Amino acid sequence: MNTVDLSTQTFSSSWHRVYSLRCELRPSVQVKRQLFDSRVWYVMRDGMNSEWFKISEEAYNFVARMSIDQTIEEVWYKTVESDQNTTLSQEEVIQILAQLHLSNMLIYDQLSDTESFIERFNSKKSQERLSTFLGFMSIKIPLWDPDRLFNKTLPFIKFMFGPIGLFLYLLLIVSGIIAFLNNKEIIFDPSQGILDFDNLFLLYMGFAVTKSIHEIGHGALCKYFGGEVHIIGLMFILFTPIPYCDASSSWGFRHRRERLLVAAAGIGVELGVAIIALLIWSATAPGLLNSFCYNIMFTASVSTVLFNANPLLRFDGYHILVDILNIPNLFMKSRNQLKYLTKRYILGVRGAKSVAQSFRESIILPAYGIVSMVYWIALMIGIIAFIANQYLDLGLLIAVAVIILTAVVPLLKLIKYFLFDDTLDGQRKRVFSISFLILVTSTALLTAIPVDNSFRVSGIIKPTSTQKVYSSTSGYISDEFLDSGTALVANQIIIQLENPELFFQKSATQAKQKELQQRLQNALVNNQHEMEALNEQLDSVNQYLTTIENDILGLKVKAPESGIWTSHETRLSPGEFIARGQQLGTVTHDHTWEFIGVIPQVQTYVFASFIAETTLKLHGQERETLTTTDLEIIPHDNGILPSPALGIPGGGSIAVEPSDPTGLKATEPFFQIKSKILLNESSANVKLMHGGLATLRVELAPEPLASQIHRSLSQYLQKHFRI
Repeated sequence: MNTVDLSTQTFSSSWHRVYSLRCELRPSVQVKRQLFDSRVWYVMRDGMNSEWFKISEEAYNFVARMSIDQTIEEVWYKTVESDQNTTLSQEEVIQILAQLHLSNMLIYDQLSDTESFIERFNSKKSQERLSTFLGFMSIKIPLWDPDRLFNKTLPFIKFMFGPIGLFLYLLLIVSGIIAFLNNKEIIFDPSQGILDFDNLFLLYMGFAVTKSIHEIGHGALCKYFGGEVHIIGLMFILFTPIPYCDASSSWGFRHRRERLLVAAAGIGVELGVAIIALLIWSATAPGLLNSFCYNIMFTASVSTVLFNANPLLRFDGYHILVDILNIPNLFMKSRNQLKYLTKRYILGVRGAKSVAQSFRESIILPAYGIVSMVYWIALMIGIIAFIANQYLDLGLLIAVAVIILTAVVPLLKLIKYFLFDDTLDGQRKRVFSISFLILVTSTALLTAIPVDNSFRVSGIIKPTSTQKVYSSTSGYISDEFLDSGTALVANQIIIQLENPELFFQKSATQAKQKELQQRLQNALVNNQHEMEALNEQLDSVNQYLTTIENDILGLKVKAPESGIWTSHETRLSPGEFIARGQQLGTVTHDHTWEFIGVIPQVQTYVFASFIAETTLKLHGQERETLTTTDLEIIPHDNGILPSPALGIPGGGSIAVEPSDPTGLKATEPFFQIKSKILLNESSANVKLMHGGLATLRVELAPEPLASQIHRSLSQYLQKHFRI
């Protein structure tokens, strides 16, 4: 829907092109009055071509006076005479006529010279066609008029969006929440292969089904509130054809609640489809139906979060936000406000006019413009990287299109503005000088001025001297054990194990020992030839009793020496079974510690760089900063990481073999970094734990920002695409 962007120039050098025109609104144009932010607006819709147009109350007062019986100049003078304060300027009149003409909402007197007027807008039509070509994010092709079908199914639509339908929808949501909670542990597992070649057909079919129902939801609720739906077609998003439904007649609804509900209908219906797919997926065995439902769940969730419900893109969420903020044409206004701020406060263009009509809009418009542009660029980069990881050629094609759209086209428009825009007459040289100064300054900041240059390495800390603690017997952990980080002295009990069976065995063995001793005494008097065999049995029982007693002593796991205790497990649990020989943890000396980390092989530039400083922060103790020294960078291509926490599954940066249960086997070459940790009085409050996660910051020699960006991009391409 178009909204006129009015200028404030009272007179226009192009007035001679329109002043003698005789025109008026087409009879098919319907007008509705709406309130936006306590301001009156008029929404005009042409039933012949479904064009929509929104103008202010002042503009409508002029348009309503237009008639074939009088010229545009006569109408303008009459409005001047009626109210000079709210009369449109000549430039404003020209813009309104231009927009109405392009929307095909005007009819002309046959005697009017309209050819010169039409020529005025030929260039604008070319720009619109170019915008459509470049707007690969959303190219629409209408196919069919579904209004009659919606009329025939209106009773069913009223039932579905009525109280009973709402109640059933709420039950469906509750069922979906229960199914999600029951399957939350496995629901994301199949997403790893969502872009596999064998799954692409199901992925697209799930996307098409979801979006078809989504668009039908918009049209059905629009018809429910009395609107008209005349277009169903295909919209190409990233060259992918998906259905779309034109429910723009909802823009003319008087009540904001109805407009908001129509805008949100697609998201609500799509959520229902996703829940139904979730219920079927959770109730079926792996197979075609199961995979198809999972693809529907995936597309419904990802597309809703990134596109439809997101107000930063011009989809459903955007239209909801426009009605909530009461700022029509928010997207274009935000861009125009950013242009105004650039012209007025950066280029110093005199006569630049703000499109913000209140202090509130002067804050919202630039904020929305900046955030939406940054999000769009970040989203495009994410999509390009995601697709290029699977299909490099397609990713490069989309990247070229994005570069043309975000860099080449704006640059050409900027050059055209500098060279030919009439508003720069009399100040073009000054604007050129300011622009050239900005360009030179920016180039110098990027390429010539060194800035801080550093990189971070994830790793673990460990003492240079440690002693592992093992269980000498089996048993269950009692309530008596020490937490990791506890300072120990030699022979201090760390863990108390429980094993009642050992005491039963000791009692039985002692009874056997007494029996053999009694038999040995009897044999000494009555049957001496049995004494040798009895002595052998008694020796065996004594040895076994000694073993049991040692095992009972081993139930008290003691510190072999003084130091800091670090449990092998994240946290010991009472009742946990400990097997004989199981490693329980380590006792470390807190005198000398070192950091061990890994970096991908693509960061080889650190070998030739001057290292100015290295500092360390421990996870969970970020307020404390430690200093390290004697940094070593060691080629470490045996493929085994020092800790599973350094692999991607553990939060690190190195890809590991998915089939490796230890998480230590890397799938890419890396270098190992070691650095000694300096401990002094300032680090007395730091709690060091063997195997604790840490991040090392390596400060290199200052380097221009452009060089750093180029190197980071090269590393990314080399790591992911071997370019």
